[in-house]
Amino acid sequence: MVKRLTKHGNSLALVIDRGVLDLLDIDAETPLSVTTDGQCLIISPVRDASRRKRFRKALEESRRLRCPKPESAISILTPICLRWPQPISSKLSETIRL
Repeated sequence: MVKRLTKHGNSLALVIDRGVLDLLDIDAETPLSVTTDGQCLIISPVRDASRRKRFRKALEESRRLRCPKPESAISILTPICLRWPQPISSKLSETIRL
């Protein structure tokens, strides 16, 4: 998305589309952190500590449900030997000999 700054009094303003605001759960009362890495402008909502704690707890829970326990991971990683049928060419040569 490419945006242009708009004049707002003696300053410039960045207008953020409603869809982006809704996606990030930002409204006119949400405090925003404005930082830079020297090349990019980074604007992110400031969230309270309890929200961050709930997010981390949910993330850990999802990881726990997705990843197997360490002891079962060993059995998953153990190589399985498969017996492949003989190549077609050897079967064909036996057929031809008959």
